[in-house]
Amino acid sequence: MKKKPKHLIFRAFLLTLGVFILLMLLVSATKNEERICFLTKKITELEDVKRGFIAKALRHENQAQRLQFIDGEELEAKKHAKIAAKYQLAAKKVQQEIDQLEREKCILSEEKNDL
Repeated sequence: MKKKPKHLIFRAFLLTLGVFILLMLLVSATKNEERICFLTKKITELEDVKRGFIAKALRHENQAQRLQFIDGEELEAKKHAKIAAKYQLAAKKVQQEIDQLEREKCILSEEKNDL
């Protein structure tokens, strides 16, 4: 059996390594695209949740403002103001989660563009 020259074996190795790296990059890009799609859907869902919290907060704020000028309704007005504050806090927390997901999406998009 004839020995193959070392440079042919080395070329075959480099070619195989190159194909392997290319395949890994393609798989990574596909996973990034799937994650970006998931993050986009999750962000949309969370924005809907946030809008719901904001709407409830506004409704209770309006009720509190209306009741504060009616005699004997001060406690009810305070109750609605507290409820509104809780919904505002919930909306703020949801916004923080949205911001975190947006940052992750941005990083993945930059990685995708680098490929």
